[in-house]
Amino acid sequence: MRVTVSKAKRFVEKIYDGYGFSRKDSALIATTLVDADLRGITSHGVQRLSMYDRKIRAKYIIPYNKWTVLNQTKTSVLVDANQTMGQLVSVFTMDHIISKAQRHGIAVGVVRDSNHFGAAGYYVRMAAKKG
Repeated sequence: MRVTVSKAKRFVEKIYDGYGFSRKDSALIATTLVDADLRGITSHGVQRLSMYDRKIRAKYIIPYNKWTVLNQTKTSVLVDANQTMGQLVSVFTMDHIISKAQRHGIAVGVVRDSNHFGAAGYYVRMAAKKG
């Protein structure tokens, strides 16, 4: 079966809206999953929905939780994900790392108490797009 990109994203967004994620967060999760499928990394795409569903229902992933920055320096950041969705905290952390690296030439981020974050290439491309 073939599905358009926009329909696939909207389908995934509706699922995460139903779990209680914000519209913005649902859209980000959908984007990362569909992006993996479009790049041929189907093991980390939409087929992960059932795994995420099990983790949300078992309270391993908690939609309402927000992460906390525990420590940071000019070139590093340590984030406690607080059991939220891995994609969300990963984008947040990458935004911090990219900003620090642009100012200081290098940066590193560590996330703890997180969950599966999808295909790693998504986050690498975030940095590559910023130079």
